[in-house]
Parts: sequence; structure tokens; C-alpha cells
Amino acid sequence: MTNRINNDKWMQKYYELQDLPNYKPNEWFQPDTATELGIWVKNQRQLHKRNNLSAERVRLLEVIG
Repeated sequence: MTNRINNDKWMQKYYELQDLPNYKPNEWFQPDTATELGIWVKNQRQLHKRNNLSAERVRLLEVIG
């Protein structure tokens, strides 16, 4: 159950990122790190850098740029 809840929360943030009006795929995106979404993006980058982000999540993020 916890994995599903965590996955649902992750997907919610993913869709928020994808739906940002100023988001441009394949360009470096630096959201305001004072926002919840900005913190999420920063955390995903750190997890990826440490190879702690699942292959599926890496693939999803690569799809949107």
C-alpha cells in the first residue's frame, strides 16, 4: 500500500512539472527551490545522480525532457 501511495504522489509531481506553462522539454529547468515542486525536482536530480532513481522514473523524466 505504501509503495502505491508513494508512486501516486510521485506521479502527481511529475504531472505538475509536465503541466507548467513555462516548462520547455530538453532545456535546463530550474524551478524555484522554495516551492514544493522545486524541492521535488531537486530531489529527483539528486536521486538520479546517486543512481537511486528507478529506471522507470528516469525513463518518464527523460520523456518530458
